[in-house]
Amino acid sequence: MVILDGIIDLNLVPKDNKVSTSSLENLSKKMVENGVVGYMMPQIEIKIVSDSQLTLLESLDSKMKNTQLLQSISGIHDNKLTELSSLSDRYLAIYIESDSDKNLIRRVFEYAKMKNRPVICKIQNRVIDGDGSIFNNQDSFYFGLPTRERLSERVEVASIIEMIKYFEVPTLLQGVTDIESLNLIDLAKNRGVKVLVEISIHHLIFDDSIYANFNNYSKIDPPFQSQKGKDQLLQFIKDGKIDMLTSLHHKVSESDKSGSFQESQYGVTGLDSILSIYYTELVQKNYLSFEKLSNLISKNQQKFLGLNISKKINFDTKQRSKIKEKNSLYFGKTFNGKIV
Repeated sequence: MVILDGIIDLNLVPKDNKVSTSSLENLSKKMVENGVVGYMMPQIEIKIVSDSQLTLLESLDSKMKNTQLLQSISGIHDNKLTELSSLSDRYLAIYIESDSDKNLIRRVFEYAKMKNRPVICKIQNRVIDGDGSIFNNQDSFYFGLPTRERLSERVEVASIIEMIKYFEVPTLLQGVTDIESLNLIDLAKNRGVKVLVEISIHHLIFDDSIYANFNNYSKIDPPFQSQKGKDQLLQFIKDGKIDMLTSLHHKVSESDKSGSFQESQYGVTGLDSILSIYYTELVQKNYLSFEKLSNLISKNQQKFLGLNISKKINFDTKQRSKIKEKNSLYFGKTFNGKIV
């Protein structure tokens, strides 16, 4: 039996991106079953930008007994700055998307520095990416799908790193999987820049060969890398160059996953037996120790947000967990260890 800090996941989305009592109750139930005690939803479709929206989320969260919603606010909405100053005592982090207006991003970083709040930044460039749902490489033409370029990550990461360096605001980058982009981040870290990077467990297990099945439930943002790219991500984990792990849980209804691969919505079911997956794929395969895993799934998140969540979970390494969610990437697979 291993006693671990409860998991904190900073990149969850309720089913179909809908925030309601029922959707949060279902999400909270799933988290409790899988050892997640704290969570953040920065990338929900309807961004949290106002007092009324924060109040609604606080009210909904008060009904959840065993999980804690960690509030974030979107710094930019409708190409305008949001209520960052007046609401600063009610949120833990400011969320931005890297391809927003750069002057507005600058102002967000100014507020973040003034209010002593960290920033969470989704790396994306919708102009360069277009409708691409897989990365462009030597094998991608076999799939017959629109591709996106790794250049978009590199351009956006370089730009945001300069903002972080200038304002000295701790910033978590989400949605980065390109090795050159990760090298830029690592170089910046070595120079004292306060940049952190999060990656999903799925990008450490799957590569883009999964798209050959045209399984709509494998459509994920960012897309999976090539086999070589995935192996490089695993080496980054082993070398201690990744700061946080996420289940990237975003359950999507069958109606939004139907039709062609290109038309289906992004999103994977990721919470089921998540600790067993971490343990089997990372600890037992000697990429991480239990101590380092605990840092990546709880301690680093708490340090980043200035929290002290003391909830613990018991993990029995002798038991096994089978994935029963039919739309999961891991459906029917069995992993070692189980929360008890």
